[in-house]
Amino acid sequence: MEQKSAISEIPKTPLHLKAEGIRSELPENLKVNSTISTGLKALEKADQIIQETSETIQKLNQDRTRNSIDKRVTAYEYSSKKLEKIRDFGSRAERDLRDVVNSINSRIEEGIEDNASRKPLAKETRALFREMDDSKKHSFLNKAIDSGKFELAEYVLGVPSELTGFDDETRDRFIEHFKQTKFKDEIEKRDHIKSVADSVGQLSNYFGRYVQKLDNYEVQQSLKLRNDVDTALKR
Repeated sequence: MEQKSAISEIPKTPLHLKAEGIRSELPENLKVNSTISTGLKALEKADQIIQETSETIQKLNQDRTRNSIDKRVTAYEYSSKKLEKIRDFGSRAERDLRDVVNSINSRIEEGIEDNASRKPLAKETRALFREMDDSKKHSFLNKAIDSGKFELAEYVLGVPSELTGFDDETRDRFIEHFKQTKFKDEIEKRDHIKSVADSVGQLSNYFGRYVQKLDNYEVQQSLKLRNDVDTALKR
């Protein structure tokens, strides 16, 4: 039976299962991606630390030689140190993952405007495009994108919509179709990395909520008293 003064235990963490689930869904070429592997290892490492902390809390609850405040202070100090460790490697792993995501996004965004302005046939293609009715414009772009003639689509999509007779909403819709087609593999890779980054970003929040619950007025007063005694002894 749980003692009234027992420290609440850490909720069971699904972090290692999440890492396994993400890994199982990865395409073969991404299972060896070093950035993703680092992120998954961060999830697994955090899960191990949380499990170790959980075992320490269980032992504290079973210790009959210490009073409830002493146990709670010990649990708070121990858990806080572990939280800092998780925040340290978790933030580094998340930053690296986000950098890769941003790099992929930049590569996807680049090139459309360059091709629209630099290629010799760009202006001629846009002049012909402006003369088409909406139905033919849509057909032209869909065929160009779906057949892999991406430069033709870039000539039109890489300039402001008023130069092609398109409204912004229609242009944005075709740009999205263009990206999803031309950069299909890159987008798949980006989305997998972002998923890992989002999961890693939740590490400190998950454990941090537990540490916050351990902190209260009595814990802070006990820590203050201990600090005052240590300061006095050093004088």
